[in-house]
Amino acid sequence: MTLRDVTKTFHTAAGPMQVVDSVSVGIEAGSFVSVIGPSGCGKTTVVRMVGDLLAPTSGQILIDDQPPAAARASRQFGFVFQRPTLVEWRSVLRNVTLPLDVLGWSKKAKEDRGRELLALVGLEDFADHRPDQISGGMQQRVAIARALSYDPGVLIMDEPFGALDLITRDRMGFELLRIHEEAGKTILFVTHSIDEAVLLSDKVLVMGPRPTVVQKYERVQLPRPRTPDHREDPTFIALSHELRQMLEPHD
Repeated sequence: MTLRDVTKTFHTAAGPMQVVDSVSVGIEAGSFVSVIGPSGCGKTTVVRMVGDLLAPTSGQILIDDQPPAAARASRQFGFVFQRPTLVEWRSVLRNVTLPLDVLGWSKKAKEDRGRELLALVGLEDFADHRPDQISGGMQQRVAIARALSYDPGVLIMDEPFGALDLITRDRMGFELLRIHEEAGKTILFVTHSIDEAVLLSDKVLVMGPRPTVVQKYERVQLPRPRTPDHREDPTFIALSHELRQMLEPHD
């Protein structure tokens, strides 16, 4: 995946407002990249342009040599947002297979794929439950399984754990690492948590204040698999401190 000199300007009642300014970055297939930056800086705008939910004002985005519109048409993107937005009257299994209904898969193929993905996210025993019968963290795992249902190459995750309590959020981070290792997808992960970004990622993309630019694109030199003990690793501590210093407001 490549972004070259990507800009985005919104036209508002007060006049043009540039949010993204000449962002250029390359993301390796199969890698886990977290996007961090000040609140309102344009992180979500960048990942939405990658996923063809917004059009850039200028510049070029390529996913496997395809523009975002073509990549989305070929179902290369799976999306997970802060809220799981599950259909309350459908079972967990039928929420996972909802995109496959739209694609016209057979009943057996849908059920087989849905159960495979529920096993991947550790929810095989909850297939017949409704969303209101499972916890918030479990609902978000259903949303991740749904996003993977049609086997996209890229998983775009915009603050997927932002609504969870800290203990559940921490557990979900390691669950996501396991899913990433098993599914092998490219993950573009927006978060406000510096520690979460460093602990989970292969690389951290640091965005500056609006109009946002790339301030830093840093490889995380921690071994995999990651564990909670890596929070005590000097590499984790040093990089987290460096990024925190970079993002602190300066007078």
